[in-house]
Amino acid sequence: MKYEIACNWDPALIDGVAGSLADELFGGMPNSPVSGGRASFVAVETTPEFVENYVKEAHKKGLIFNFLLNASCLDNMEYQREGNKKIVEHIAWIDNIGVDAVTVTIPFLLQIIKKQFPRLKVKISSFARVNTPRTAKYWEEWGADSIILDEDITRDFKMLESIRKAYKGELVLIANPGCLFDCHQTLNHSNTMSHGSQAGHVSEGFMIDSCYFSCTKQKMADPKELIKTRWIRPEDVRHYEDAGIDKLKIIDRYKTTEMLLSYLKAYTEERYDGNLVDLLNLPKRGAFLPVNLKYLMREEFVNTDKLMAFADCCDMTVSELIEIDNRKIPSDFIEFFKTMDCARTSCDDCRYCYNIADKAVRIKKEELKAQLIKYDAFLDDLVSGKVFEKEEEYQEDKELVWQADARKLHEDILETVPSLLKKIAQRKTQAGAEKGARERRSNTIIKDDVLKGWLTETPGIFLPKVKERLKELGIEECKV
Repeated sequence: MKYEIACNWDPALIDGVAGSLADELFGGMPNSPVSGGRASFVAVETTPEFVENYVKEAHKKGLIFNFLLNASCLDNMEYQREGNKKIVEHIAWIDNIGVDAVTVTIPFLLQIIKKQFPRLKVKISSFARVNTPRTAKYWEEWGADSIILDEDITRDFKMLESIRKAYKGELVLIANPGCLFDCHQTLNHSNTMSHGSQAGHVSEGFMIDSCYFSCTKQKMADPKELIKTRWIRPEDVRHYEDAGIDKLKIIDRYKTTEMLLSYLKAYTEERYDGNLVDLLNLPKRGAFLPVNLKYLMREEFVNTDKLMAFADCCDMTVSELIEIDNRKIPSDFIEFFKTMDCARTSCDDCRYCYNIADKAVRIKKEELKAQLIKYDAFLDDLVSGKVFEKEEEYQEDKELVWQADARKLHEDILETVPSLLKKIAQRKTQAGAEKGARERRSNTIIKDDVLKGWLTETPGIFLPKVKERLKELGIEECKV
């Protein structure tokens, strides 16, 4: 089996992949005329010059580079003179820098590329939801060189074999998706992510990924959904080779190089002894690259105080709360699906995945319950509209006096905060320090109040940086 792996634009990834069974990298740029399947706030910021050099380095190592143009919607800009011009110019640049292939979802883009840029191979995104022989054949007739199939048919072997017979090009499946099986949010999610990385869109790259958030919450609330999710066990790769699948796609491009290479290792060795949750696209501390704050911290669109709760919810590791012990999944796990028609069968009637969950899934009930409370609170703020209310204007308490060393400590910590977060950090932590003084029934703010303000008001995802700064300032962990 061959593999293609997500590109996070880290040069070290090229070296890590070179010489392995992965012969292809796929990646895209945020805020692009032809957007991709990930919003700009999670996409790695890069430049055209860097991308051009990266593609050259990948080629030197014998790797194919596949550029993502897989937006599911472009606001009809492709049918307007100026919008079409920008799209064609962007594809021309991709062609000129030597990219080997592009991935698209929109059929009109396939037609444009085949007509104007015939050198480029064209792959069809999983967003296109190709899940029947007829659909695959239509794409083939229009010139598609490769199709990344709908992940919902990953365990439908009869369908995979039927598509293989009908379609002559390359067939690809996503190896480690984390999406709910037959998720009702799929179409909306692909559109919101596409507009979230589309240059010139009214949202200006801003989005709240409520689909990912509520989907993650649903899987934590009912862990047997994680068994239904259409991931491929590394041990089952050979079954997909037998079904005619040419390549597996390893996601996701906002993961660290260490994580991506660990996924590749598991699949190429066709064995994994750990927690299967760690292979999926679920919250995990240290696994994700830093977010692009400039696309998120938009006070004109959203209450950034409330939005911090979203960040706090994501500051967790699902695999610490839910374990899918791969060694407890039967070795013949996949055989069941070769005769079961999941598309026409109720999960409650079948119960196969439920029974597997009973054997292989362990949870930390109380910790999971506490996390779900946080998720519910943010979702309530989101759907009730509180997230969109204007922030209360902070008024400094003039009756409180700051000691000089307390003020200096506050400013020293603030220096390390990213510029886009400084305003909210100053407001929240200063209010926290004032609260500490009032709780002591004092009109003087001291260093302990400042510490309390920072440690109680900083979202968990940013707290390690604050503690690191405190240590730099000579404040030991025991005092924190």
